[in-house]
This record gives sequence, C-alpha cells and structure tokens, in this order.
Amino acid sequence: MKSIQLLLTLLVALNSFGQSDVELLTKAYDEGNPNTSLEFISEINNPNSFVDTLKSKYLLTIGVAYGKLGIPDTSLIYIDSAIQVSSNAGHNYGLVKANNTKGVLLRIQGQHEASLQAFQQALEIANGRTSPQFKKAEAEITGNIGGIFYQMKDYESAKSYSLKGLEMAKQLNDTSEITYGFLRLAIVYQALGETEKSLEYNQKASQFLEILNDYTTLIYVEDNLGKIYKEKKDLNSAIYHHTKAFEFAQESGESANITHTIVELAYTYLDAGNTAMAKEMAEKALAMASRNRFPIPARSAHDILFRIAEMQRDPWVALNHKKEYISINDSLNTAEAQERLAEVEAKYESEKKQQQIELLTTQNELSAISLEKKSREQMMVIIGAAMLLIIGIAITYFIIYQARLKEKLLTEETDNLRLRITSLIEQTPDAPEIDFEELNSRLVTPLTDREFEVFQLAISQHSNSEIAEKVFLSVNTVKFHLKKVYEKLGVTNRKEALHFAFKQEKEIN
Repeated sequence: MKSIQLLLTLLVALNSFGQSDVELLTKAYDEGNPNTSLEFISEINNPNSFVDTLKSKYLLTIGVAYGKLGIPDTSLIYIDSAIQVSSNAGHNYGLVKANNTKGVLLRIQGQHEASLQAFQQALEIANGRTSPQFKKAEAEITGNIGGIFYQMKDYESAKSYSLKGLEMAKQLNDTSEITYGFLRLAIVYQALGETEKSLEYNQKASQFLEILNDYTTLIYVEDNLGKIYKEKKDLNSAIYHHTKAFEFAQESGESANITHTIVELAYTYLDAGNTAMAKEMAEKALAMASRNRFPIPARSAHDILFRIAEMQRDPWVALNHKKEYISINDSLNTAEAQERLAEVEAKYESEKKQQQIELLTTQNELSAISLEKKSREQMMVIIGAAMLLIIGIAITYFIIYQARLKEKLLTEETDNLRLRITSLIEQTPDAPEIDFEELNSRLVTPLTDREFEVFQLAISQHSNSEIAEKVFLSVNTVKFHLKKVYEKLGVTNRKEALHFAFKQEKEIN
C-alpha cells in the first residue's frame, strides 16, 4: 500500500513538473481527490503572484480539500478568505462559489441557520445573471436551500425549493444536479409520508447515479429503497435493493459501508424467513466487523445470530451471542457514561477553583481597605481595622462554609451519578416492541416515520452518534428529531421516553 501511494505521489510530481502555477491551480481545482488536490497546490511556486480572481480560486480549492478531509475549522478559514478576496475584487462568480461552498460545509456541521444564510447570499448574487456559469450555480444553490429546509423540518419549503432547483437543472441539462435533485425530492417526499413519490424519485436518482458511478450515494439510495420496500412488506424487492447497496459498497471499497450493507441485508433475509442466508450474511458481517473493530455492526450481527439460534432452538449458541451483544452494548454505554461523568467532574473542579478565587479576592479587598484606612487618622485605622477584621473573619468563614457545603453536595451528586450510571449499565432492560400505527393512534400529534425510527433506536440504548450512523443523519439532526419526539410523547428525556414505551407496550398488549 505504501509503495502504491509513493508511486501515485511520484506520478503527480512528474506530471506537474514544468507546469505553470495557473495550470497546477486548474488541476487542483478540478481534482476530486482532496489529497491529490493538495499535492498539486503544494507544487505552486508563487501563489502571491496570482491576480485576485485566481487568488480566490486558490483559497477556495484549499478550503474544499480540507472540508473533504474532515477538517472543517481549517476549511472555513480558507473559504472565508476566498469570500473576502472576491468581495474586495468585485468578483461576483467567486463570491457565489465561495458562499455556496461555505453553506455546504456549515450544513455538514449542522449549523443550519448559518448555512441557509450563506446559500441565500450566494443566490442573491447569482439571481438575474444570464451567463451559463451563474445559471448552473443558481440551480445548485436553489437545490441546496431545499436540502437545508429539509434539515430544519420545513418540508413544504424543502419541496418547493427542490422542485424549483430540479426544473432549473433540467433546463440546463445538468445531469449531476438533476440526479441530486431527484435524491432530495425522494428524501423530502419520504418525510412527508408520500411513499410512492419517494419511491419514484429514489429510482430516478439511482438510474442517474449509476451513470455517474457515484457509488457512495448509490449505497444510500439503494439502502433507502430497501427500507421503503420493507415498510411496504415487499421483502423480495427489499432484498433486491439491499443486495444492490451491498454491491455498490463493494465497488466503493470502504469497509464501513460494506459491513453496514451486509447487516441490513441479513436483517431483511431474517424478516423474509430465509434464516440460512440471514445467518450467512450475519456471520460475514461479524467477521468483517471484528477484523476492522466496528462495534455497532458487530452488535447487530450478534443480535441476528441470537434470533436465529432461538428460532432453531439452540440455547447455547443463542446464549453466547446474547452475551456478546450485551458485552458490546455495555462497552458502548460505558463510554458514554464515562464521558458524562468526566463532564460532571470537570464542572466540579471548575466551581471549586472559582470558590478559591472568590475567597482570595475577598481577602485582597479586605487588605486594600485596611491599608486605605491606615493612611487616615491613626485611631480610626485601629478601630476600623478591628471591625473589618471581625467582618472579614465572618465573611471568610461563611464563604469557606459555603464552599465546603457545595463541595460536599457536588461530591454526593457525583457519587450518586456514578451509582445511577452503574445501575443503568447493569440493569437496562430490552427495549419494548411497539407498533407504529398503534402508537400514533394514541398520540395527539403523530410521529413521522423518521421520528419513530429515531425513537426506537433511542429507547434501544443507541447513542446519538450511533443513531446518526444508522439512519445517515448528522448528530444535530438526530437531537432535533428526539426533541420533537419528546414533545409529542409529553416527556423530557430518554429515560422518560423509555418508561412511556413500556407503559404503551403494556396497555397495547
């Protein structure tokens, strides 16, 4: 692997030898691989000699590369610099591209309001301009705004902007933007509960993505199609699309995607009653998850194998898989618990130091008052100092008493939290099984499909990051879903939601 990377680096260096700085910048800007893009950038000898339009392009190229590499803070610095340079130069197209890129980066970080603002600034500049580059940018930005409204749960606005962006892309015959327009609408219609529309646009997106060889997005689309067909109880179609997702994951070569798609396929085979294929897929997923240290897919694989062993009346195998499932689940929960405990301890230490600072400040103030009085009449200084000393002792004693009392309370709070965390880890029951339609019939405001999915994962002891990974959302979006779920259920936290679920299960059964 190292020899291949060295060869690629050498080829890039040989290819760039003798090329002008402008040619290298063009290659870096057009390159899809962020590492290769940065290698071209590093070959540029004198970026300071660029005119403002090229300087903006140079900064934006670096910002995009760092964004793709998952380094958002550095990416944002370069993108903001590109915006500043374009603004100073009056370079409108540079401003459109940089603001659009900033909007995409902020959306990935879950900063939806800031993202929407960046997109709107880009759209304001692009509107009314007739050149092809501005029209293409306008279609892309309009679609991106639809995506942001989807993240903000304004589905009607999301549909409106997505349809408008798709129509613009069709007029321009922009295959790439048409594809992602189909995909956005598939997601929006699914959120609106219009399953057939969602299905239609997912299938259209899939056809175009295969032409573009965008395997990463194809994995998501095919996996989503599998879930839609599973909801429709068409398990043969669900198996077909989950198999397609698995095949595209293999094409992508990413172990995490491959493992995830195998797990989804195994669950679908299990739902279809094909235990032999479910077992084969689960064992394959478990081997890959163990080899790559993917705990979440490993836990799912053990869950599938446990269910199969129970169905086949093999108690020892079932017991072993259940133990492994619990072990992985406990380790994941323990990591979260330790993180929460560390936050409490850090807060305690911070407050303790603050008390010490306040005590020293009070003592210093008393000393300053004493010195000031001393410069006046001698007798008044003695009397004043005596009074201040008495008051100071009383205040100091009171502050120390409060600090010790607070320290004691914080210590008790920390110990209680440790006990609660230990109790939760050791005694967390299996999540109840609740029928989606039955649950919604008991609520004033029904849950959406996505909210119900997040709710089920939450009461099954999945962390927010795990839920985000399973349903392909950001952690902030998952938190937003949970907030809406809590409001509709009339609860305030995950624990109350779990109690609510048990109560509903008991009443329904």
